[in-house]
Amino acid sequence: MKIYEKEITVSGVECDFRGCMKYSALLRQAQQISREHSDEMGITLDLHHQTNTAFLINDVKATMYHQLHPYDVVTIRTQPFAPHRACFYRTTEFWKNGELQGVIDTNWILVDTKENKILRDYDPRFATLFEADETVPPKHRIQKMTVAPAGAVLAAYSMIDQNKHLNNAEYADIACNCTPMETPLSSLLIRYHRECKYQEAISLFTGREGTMWYVCGQKNEGKKCFEANLWFA
Repeated sequence: MKIYEKEITVSGVECDFRGCMKYSALLRQAQQISREHSDEMGITLDLHHQTNTAFLINDVKATMYHQLHPYDVVTIRTQPFAPHRACFYRTTEFWKNGELQGVIDTNWILVDTKENKILRDYDPRFATLFEADETVPPKHRIQKMTVAPAGAVLAAYSMIDQNKHLNNAEYADIACNCTPMETPLSSLLIRYHRECKYQEAISLFTGREGTMWYVCGQKNEGKKCFEANLWFA
């Protein structure tokens, strides 16, 4: 099993006003360990540049069974699986004192950055990252609702990553900012539709049914940029 793990200490700047680790921080930790694991297995940024490829997140679901707090010492374990069709699935777990605290399931796609298309066939060097047997990824279905306008957000400097678009983890903060956050968030699902580039605006819309929220972001032409469901405890 090609599992990679590391230990972190949760910092105060990663936590919200309740002292709970933000979901955006959880997603950043998951992204970082995925990058470190890929580098260790030879799937470096240089290889991506040579092959004109990039991994993009299609959707991600994060579920916390127990909230993490400042100074918690946490073991993060991540494992990628061989692609099913065009989908690469990776799971990342957060452990504390031998108990599972939460899980992030991520579905990735590999794209040709020149042709701007999804790849089903890939350079064999990428196969070093996962086991031979493919794993059917979990199907994350967004539950849509009737929505009302909820303002807008601009993809500003501090929100942009090295790919020159809104970082995937930023969408977690955007979605949370659209809700009152009356109780701790127990689960978050985000589906990414279109990238948002520097200085582009996203119009936001929200709906609510009980303890579940639906957040949708659209670009100026009315096309969806992302959708999210949030479940509260």
